[in-house]
Amino acid sequence: MKKLEIAFAKTAAEAIKFVELGFCPVECSYGGVSVVDDLNMDHHGVTVDGRDLSELESVAIRAYRDCYGKRFNDPRFVISHIDADCTFAIASLAGYVPSIANKNNKFLKGKLAETMSRDFSALAGTIALLDTDPVGLDRMELPYGKLLSLWHMFYSGIGSNADLAVHGWRKLMFSDEEMLAPFFEAAVKEQERLVAKAEADMAECSVKEEGILVIRGASVFGFDSWYGKRGGNLRVASSWQNPVVVALYNEGNIIIGTPCKEVAEEMFGENGLKKVYTKLNELYGLTEGNGFGGHAGIGGSPRNMKMTYDDVRNIVSVINNYHY
Repeated sequence: MKKLEIAFAKTAAEAIKFVELGFCPVECSYGGVSVVDDLNMDHHGVTVDGRDLSELESVAIRAYRDCYGKRFNDPRFVISHIDADCTFAIASLAGYVPSIANKNNKFLKGKLAETMSRDFSALAGTIALLDTDPVGLDRMELPYGKLLSLWHMFYSGIGSNADLAVHGWRKLMFSDEEMLAPFFEAAVKEQERLVAKAEADMAECSVKEEGILVIRGASVFGFDSWYGKRGGNLRVASSWQNPVVVALYNEGNIIIGTPCKEVAEEMFGENGLKKVYTKLNELYGLTEGNGFGGHAGIGGSPRNMKMTYDDVRNIVSVINNYHY
């Protein structure tokens, strides 16, 4: 197995330089601009040659199903962030995790052959679903949801290490489920702790700015709690107490969220929050690819800019000016 090498790129220009050196870009999206190679490992923005990747399936699904082992002989990757979708895709492209597509399986025998040939397509699907359309879902009830929760507990979060995050998938997917059972219980408790922390952030750090809920000094990704589910059809704005939430994290990044694309488009029209990102980039004088960006339903500030509460007020003003 060749040594894994992962580089971080803060801007599209940096990512392009790594690609020119032969690195494979995975989820290198910057303010709506996606940097890709021939594998097209992104599903967020538009490429420099004008191809819109936002309707593609997640990289976890496509890497595992269509491109398994494509970078086995050259496991060099460039990324913009660490998350489950991105790291699972890298583990699949590098051929580190079990799959029936592994060409080396024919040389294996017994238990190792059986283990290496396990099909984790359902795990890729769960990662994709929670990455793109998590509204109303309980992670623990989804296929391999507890395994995904274990990965989050051990390998994600502030200060996480990209190499460990990728190899973490290998470690967990090769482990016997019976052996992992006690850790699954810990993952459930960890999820409960995160929900409690999100509720605490809501109680202690939330303010209303021009009618928009703002979490000032957010400590966790707690949007499911912050939106405030009322019931009914979860894909309409009226079913949520706070259909738009702006969270300012202590590290200086801002996330703007809605429960789903449908709610965002109900409030802002076609492409949802992408209209907000465009207006914010105009306001800040940011160029496409180095500014605000994300999905139609959720996105945020530039990765290389430290935001303040004054920026929150600017965002709220833009939100209120451009929603229907």
